Amino acid sequence: MKVLIRQAVIVDPGNPLHLRRNDILVRDGHIEAIGPEIREKDAELWDGEDLHVSPGWVDIGTQTMDPGFEHREDLASLCRAGAAGGYTALAVFPNTDPFTHGKAEVRYLRQLNDLQPVRVLPVGGISRNGAGEDIAEMYDMRDAGAVAFSDGSLPVQKSGLLLRALLYVKAMEGLIIDQPLDFSLAAKGQIHEGPVGTRLGMRGIPSLAESSQVYRNIQLLRYAGSRLLLHALSAAESLHVLKEARNEGLAIFATVPALNLVFTDESLLSYDTRFKVMPPLRESADRNALRQALRDDILDAIVSNHVPLEDDQKEVEFPYAAFGASGLETTFPLCHTHLVPGTLSLSDLVRKLSHSPRQLLGLPAAEIRPGQPADLTVFDPGISWTFSVGSQQSKGRNNPLDGAEFRGKVIGVIRGVFQARSPGR
Repeated sequence: MKVLIRQAVIVDPGNPLHLRRNDILVRDGHIEAIGPEIREKDAELWDGEDLHVSPGWVDIGTQTMDPGFEHREDLASLCRAGAAGGYTALAVFPNTDPFTHGKAEVRYLRQLNDLQPVRVLPVGGISRNGAGEDIAEMYDMRDAGAVAFSDGSLPVQKSGLLLRALLYVKAMEGLIIDQPLDFSLAAKGQIHEGPVGTRLGMRGIPSLAESSQVYRNIQLLRYAGSRLLLHALSAAESLHVLKEARNEGLAIFATVPALNLVFTDESLLSYDTRFKVMPPLRESADRNALRQALRDDILDAIVSNHVPLEDDQKEVEFPYAAFGASGLETTFPLCHTHLVPGTLSLSDLVRKLSHSPRQLLGLPAAEIRPGQPADLTVFDPGISWTFSVGSQQSKGRNNPLDGAEFRGKVIGVIRGVFQARSPGR
């Protein structure tokens, strides 16, 4: 395999070639040369008006649905969607059937990694079957290739279980991921608790349901002295506590969903179930606080919060619709269109999609240097285009951005000897 990327701006903070335009030659899975003008016969040419290339992006908390729910998404469609979205690795949550709570399930998820440009990185369960009772086989899963541990879309409710998990992974310098949500406070809420929810007559999910668990998790982390990632924060109240914990020096980190950085609960005034997500879209004050925290590095990474669902889970009355949106293929263009410039520079956006997720998961850095393995995302920030659900690679058609106009498009990804160009490129 030989690919020549022609005249691309390298976006790789810390690299001496950062923001400089060069040719990049990839041969047999490695970067062979970088220079102003490389002549190479018989190479597949990637070119464009304003190509940019960065270390491959990594998503944390992707829902794979395979095994058990392959009609929603399978590993092959998930990886096609990931490549189309610019990702070369997906750290997938354990909410499958069977639940990923042992080495056999971890190995199943890794089976395609040597055959495609997108790696599936299993996140092992904290508890058996995600029931929140008995701790899972963490050491066995780590040996089998699990990169972190979480119950995914089933936030840990019992403090004792979460504390044991934090203590277990401390010895192996592992990472616990928990999406903070107190089920007893969220009750059967359908939407953020606020004026919009009141206007629509919907039972609300208060910010307190998140922020109180953030406080609890920090207290447990302080006691355990371990590493914890708060996943998919949405409320301004959560950020105040998080900032204090970070200033204290605790090994605590946080992610934020792309949709929560752009939209508010006002998107639900038309009862559009595609915007019914977890965590819920909150008020503009929350969105603005999330943006500021992202700029200040209180929030480490942006995640797609990808939850593919079949039509009959969404095309129903609002209270009966499931939570979740498909988002792998629209995270970058959504963030680039609405956050760059203003909230983030392009370099900062790449850092939130690539460098920070790798650091959180303890993955090797993907360096754009001669002799290094190829792990690249190629994109054009200047392309204006319209997204259509009908053209996406994911099986999940529950993407609320159907028909949205974007600025910035992924061209393709290269990882090792494998490559994938986005549809239409």
